[in-house]
Amino acid sequence: MLPDRRLDYLFFDLPVGFAANYTRLDDLYGSDHYPLLGFIEPAAHP
Repeated sequence: MLPDRRLDYLFFDLPVGFAANYTRLDDLYGSDHYPLLGFIEPAAHP
C-alpha cells in the first residue's frame, strides 16, 4: 500500500453550522501542481 502522497491541502476555520470540502481539478493550468477547488456551505440539518 502506497502512502498518501498529497502535497497540497486547503484548511478551513469555519464557524459552527458550516461545512467545507474540496476536490482536485484535473487540469494543471500551466503549473506543476493540480489546483484545488474548495466549497463552503451551511451544514445539513437533521
